[in-house]
This record gives sequence, C-alpha cells and structure tokens, in this order.
Amino acid sequence: MQRALATTCWEVWIHTVILLYQSLMRLVEALTCLRIQHCRLIMVLGKEVGAGLSFSPYQISMAAVARGFCKTIDIFDQDMHVRRLRPLWDPTSVSFVQNVVNGDRSSLLAITEGSQLTMWDSRVKENGGCVHRISGTPGDTLYSVCSSSTGNIAVGGVDRTVTIYDPRRWSSLSRWVHCSKFEITGLAFSTVDPDYIYIQGVDYEVFCGQWKERNKLFSFRGDSNWLGFSKCSNKDVLGGWCDSGSIFVVDVA
Repeated sequence: MQRALATTCWEVWIHTVILLYQSLMRLVEALTCLRIQHCRLIMVLGKEVGAGLSFSPYQISMAAVARGFCKTIDIFDQDMHVRRLRPLWDPTSVSFVQNVVNGDRSSLLAITEGSQLTMWDSRVKENGGCVHRISGTPGDTLYSVCSSSTGNIAVGGVDRTVTIYDPRRWSSLSRWVHCSKFEITGLAFSTVDPDYIYIQGVDYEVFCGQWKERNKLFSFRGDSNWLGFSKCSNKDVLGGWCDSGSIFVVDVA
C-alpha cells in the first residue's frame, strides 16, 4: 500500500514537472516569437519612419514626405510620385516655401538636415535639386522650418534660437537667441502679421512673439508635453496634440 502510494506520488510529481516544463517552453516560445515580431516591426518602421510632412499651401494636391533614416524627401501629387530628393544628412523637417525670385509657389522646398538649412527645387536636376545650403553650428541640430507670406524663412532647434533668413540675399534678418526654455520643435509665422511667429518647444508651452524686436506677446499651454503642433495656412488657428492624448485647438484671431 505504501509502495503504491509512493509510486503514485512520484508519478504525480513527474507529471507536474513535465507540465511546468511544457508551460515554460510555451512561454519561452511565445516570448521569442513576440521578440522576433517586435524586431521585425522595428525594422519595418525604422525604414519608413517619417521625419516631416508638408502639404503645399499653393497646390493642395501636392505633399512632401521626409524620411529620416532613409535620408529621402518624396514629393507626391495626389497618388503620383513626382520626385525623390536625397539630402546629405538625416532630414528633420520639410516645408514648401514661396520662390520669391520667380514667384513659383509649388516647386521650392526648405529642408532642415542636421545643422543645415537647404533649399531644393524639384524642377532642377543639377546637384540633385539642391539650389542653396546654409550651414549652422555643428552639433546644433535644426528641428523645424517654416516660411512666411513675405518669403522669409525661419529655423529653430537644439540651441533654442530662432533664425530668420531673407531668401533674396540669403542673409540673416534676425536671431532670437534662447527665446525658448527648451529645444524648439515647431515654428509657424502668423498669417495676420508675418512679423510675429509661433514657437513650440518640447515642453507644454507655445508662445507668440515679435521676431524683429524679440519680444514675447502671449503664450498658451497644453496639459502635458506637446507631441505635435500645426497652424492653418490661411488663418491664425493652431492645433496641438499632447502626450496625454488631448488635442487643443486655439483661435488666436
């Protein structure tokens, strides 16, 4: 009787160990599969990660997509791929700008790549389409670029400074040094008065200021850090998406 009971207990123990081993192996297999899928997902997203998107305010069917890891700028007209531009460094933002030289409003792009501001014309074949290059301080990566209705171009980034350029002479009109508490990730000129500009940092504040006099006018805040920020092309209506998931829309005018 005791021998039979001992044998039964031993069999139960062995069976339990086998079940635990099988469960452990299934868990390891599941985790391995999950890790492989996660790595595949990272590889896929890594190749296609977007660094910027700009819709042309002058031709609503045209858009430019910047991909950081691929170092490419793809221009689309509706669903048709028009051209691919290849900057030297990883692009961080892209924006259609008005060509103040010949008045063309659909072919010129401003791109920030590393610490450089580069201008590209989709109709030009020489130098891959790059028509001008302005180098900043090495290491001071630029994260945002925008243009005004008068043709001026603004850039900002790691150094918390907004620089305004005149594309007619490619000279600096103004440098608003350390205007933001944190790195600048979003810029937009005011439609009402292009002498004013909206500036977004990596925190939860967006402020408006007069870039010529370097004076802040007002600011507004989200409930957490901004993940994205944009302004209507024809009016001073701003929208922002916060880390909390909240979306804020502000009608300044």
